Amino acid sequence: MNDFFFLLLAPVFLVSLLVSLLATAVVKKVAHRFQILDKPNARKIHTEAIPTIGGVAIFLGFVLAIVSHLEMNQTLLAILGGSTLIVALGLMDDLWGMPASVKLIGQFLVAALTHQMGIQVSFLSNPLTQEMVAVHWLSFPITVIWIVAIMNTVNLIDGIDGLAGGVVAISAFFLTIVALMNGQYVMAVITVAILGSCLGFLKYNFPPAQIFMGDSGAMFLGYVLALASILGVFKTTITLSLAIPIFVLGLPITDTIYAICRRIKNKKALFIADTDHIHHRLVQKGLTHKQVAAFLYTISIVLGVLGVLMSFLSGGKAIIVFGIAVCFIIFVYVLIRRKRDVIFNFFQLFF
Repeated sequence: MNDFFFLLLAPVFLVSLLVSLLATAVVKKVAHRFQILDKPNARKIHTEAIPTIGGVAIFLGFVLAIVSHLEMNQTLLAILGGSTLIVALGLMDDLWGMPASVKLIGQFLVAALTHQMGIQVSFLSNPLTQEMVAVHWLSFPITVIWIVAIMNTVNLIDGIDGLAGGVVAISAFFLTIVALMNGQYVMAVITVAILGSCLGFLKYNFPPAQIFMGDSGAMFLGYVLALASILGVFKTTITLSLAIPIFVLGLPITDTIYAICRRIKNKKALFIADTDHIHHRLVQKGLTHKQVAAFLYTISIVLGVLGVLMSFLSGGKAIIVFGIAVCFIIFVYVLIRRKRDVIFNFFQLFF
């Protein structure tokens, strides 16, 4: 890693952190003033009305950090334009509500526009030989599905105080390591800006939360996280930058897949939220929001380390590490759903 990069990235981190921190305090007051609050109901875990447009503060911290440290070009315009559209889409849902199908269509349209603006998965690597393979016409569906999937995965885990912001911050941290290892300054600026913005927001969102990020924040974080990992593919010799979010978000991704299969089996609508996700189950077992967040942070860190470890390996060894990560995710998921007392007792004792 280049020590010079650290000196360049420190201001990026500070700008995103401080702007997000100050903006969150302001947005919280504005939300209370105009009664923009998320009120409790049968599906939601919180018991009092909480401001729900914290995503605006995260967005401001991120934008000001990258605009002040990157030269304006088509890539930056694509990031700023797509981010603005996604935040606007999320705000409409936060303020007035929106059918899930309409929101999904909006996500696909923004993802498609992003691809057309030049941020796209053009190559993937052969995990055995590390040879880069052009995906040609598959670039469009791979890019669009990747962006939409990460957006919705982050949105899914935004059900516990501090969870989505913390997990995205962990993913951004490991993506920053990848960027530094490969000399990718632009990607590093983006991921450090995500990290700082999340940490600034977590000051008010960590349990007990004083403000929620809302769909505007969750979708925005998923969007920029997906874009950062795509940008990393341009210069890496392996597809590690795509692997990091998959690893760190491995547990909620598994939960999403299970939820889709469960709803298909039970003939229920795919996009109607329920209370059977991992974080809901842990809360139902008796864990506090802080304990649930600590548990899922721990899992994310372990998986992030495994992801970075893959960067030092090749061929069969990399496949083995990937297999270990998959087995670990499945083991933890089964543990949560069937033998949760072990987790319950451990995290009650230490958190």
